[in-house]
Amino acid sequence: MLHGRTTLPLFFLITSLTCTTASAETPPSGIGVHFEPNHKKLFIQQMHTFEQGISDLLDALAQQDYTLVAKRAKIMGPEMSRKLPNSAKKSWPTEFKKIGGSVHNGFLKLGLDAELEDPHLTLKQLSSIIKSCHACHAQYDINP
Repeated sequence: MLHGRTTLPLFFLITSLTCTTASAETPPSGIGVHFEPNHKKLFIQQMHTFEQGISDLLDALAQQDYTLVAKRAKIMGPEMSRKLPNSAKKSWPTEFKKIGGSVHNGFLKLGLDAELEDPHLTLKQLSSIIKSCHACHAQYDINP
């Protein structure tokens, strides 16, 4: 059962997700990252997969279904990044690739650690991943 000490961080996490979505609507102000139209579409689909995946992961955590937490997290792991062709990634700034890699690896670790059934660890890991998301969205713009 999730206790009061867990629900408060969960509230802040959900609030953080809302802020991430809202910040995506602000005008471009960061470093431009160029995508060909077909690659951009794939990349945006992956961003939507992250949004849905985090929501599904939180639902699974609230139900204390750690098997589902692991499954949802692993979907967003390194395999997800391999769906974009290398030709799309060759012009990306190194730091952009590093942040993306840390997000994908963070989800993989979260998924592997889910077997510990520790909601505090899961929330801490998810918070760290979302901080990387915020950093990337603050620093980079897609096809400015």
